[in-house]
Order: sequence, then C-alpha cells, then structure tokens
Amino acid sequence: MDLHERTLYQAILITACVIGCCLIIFMAIMVRLHRRYVRLQQNRTEVEIAIVEKERLRIASDLHDDLGPLVSAIRFQLEEVEPATNEDHLLLEKSRKHLDHIHERLRVIAHDLLPAVLIRKGATDAIVAFIHAAQESFPVKINLTVNPLPPLSQQQSIQLFRMVQEIVHNTVRHARASKLDIHFFVKDKLVHLYGADDGCGFHEHIINNSRQSGRGLYQLFHRAELLGGSFYLTTSPGKGTSITITFPVKSIDTNE
Repeated sequence: MDLHERTLYQAILITACVIGCCLIIFMAIMVRLHRRYVRLQQNRTEVEIAIVEKERLRIASDLHDDLGPLVSAIRFQLEEVEPATNEDHLLLEKSRKHLDHIHERLRVIAHDLLPAVLIRKGATDAIVAFIHAAQESFPVKINLTVNPLPPLSQQQSIQLFRMVQEIVHNTVRHARASKLDIHFFVKDKLVHLYGADDGCGFHEHIINNSRQSGRGLYQLFHRAELLGGSFYLTTSPGKGTSITITFPVKSIDTNE
C-alpha cells in the first residue's frame, strides 16, 4: 500500500469514526429527550389525576356538608307546614318525596366521588360496597373475587378503587355485557387486578387512537402507569374484553 492509498484509508477511517461518534451522540440525545418527554408526560398525568381527585374530594365534601343538611332542613320545615286543603296535603307529600329522592341522590353521588369507607377501612371494603351497590343499580351480573390485600398507601387504595369503578362503568356503558368478573389479589409483591366481560368487544387497534379509545381506557392505562404498573387489554369483536393491571405494593407512608 503506497502513501496515497494509506492516506486515503486513514481519511476514510477517520471520517467513519467521526460519523459513528456523531450518530452515537445523536442517538444518546434522542434517548435522553425521549426519557425526558416520558417523565414530563407521567408528571402531567400525575398532576391531572391529583387535581381530579382533589376536586372530587371538594365536591363530595360540599354535597355532604352543605347541600345534604340544607335539603334535610327544608324537609324538616315542610313537616311543620299545615296544609289547608287535601290538594295542599298531596302537594306537600309529593314535595317531601322529591326532597327524599334528592337527598338520596346527593348521598349516592358523594359516595361515588369519594366513599368514606375508602378512607376509613381501605380499598377492599370500599370496592365490595361499590360492587354491591352497582349490582343493584346495573343489569350486568358482577362476580367479585377478593383475596386479602396487605395495607396499601392511600394513593394506591384510591387508584385501585378508581380502576375498579372505571372497569364497571366501561362495561355498563359500552360492552353490552351480561356478566362481568372482577378479581384482585397480591402475588410476588404485585397487586393484580383482573376484569373480564362477555360483551361485544372491539378491535384492539382502536386503543391506539385516543379519540376512539375514550377517556375510560386512557384513565385506566395512566392510573396503572402512575403506580409504576402495567396495563394489558385483550379483546376482539364478539369475544368480550379482559383487562389485567398490575402494580407493585408500596409501603404505607406514615406521613399520608
């Protein structure tokens, strides 16, 4: 190899090394930017969910502490009214029934927003109570299987409860199902939540389109992600839908 060829070879080698280094640096920058983007998206999702939960708590408190007593006071005042005619008596009785219905609806709405039992006793008791109420309200037969859970942090308890709520509501609203099975348990320090219905199902590629997938699946996915977990969905038209969510058990924060 003469001097010219050696010089050309060295130039090509140096150029290849420079290009290779540039590609490595470019890829490193892209990976770093992608990780930053993922972190920002996770932070954004966490903030959105935290804001929603805070607002739910505020509304539930307003309904329970302000509107509930006000309706009760109006109901009590109506009891003091002496009707002059039979028509007045019927009107008062109808008004009392309306107020009783409003009071019951306020209680149910406040409970759905943030059940008191969720804060007092944890996710398991709150989910059992919710499924019992849902079974009386919705035409879908719900089979709930519960295995003992270790003490969960308040955030995990709230998120687990919300995910069960979302699975039930999605099934009732969209699946046209007659049966829904829900099972949650702990294995290998992971909480496993499983839901399966016998409804109409859908094409899985729909979940890749945020406009078609709807807020329900979006919330389930991001709640699982917020807990450092995973979300798996299996469905096809006419074959029902099954959802599996897992997330690691987090030790209770004594500051919560």
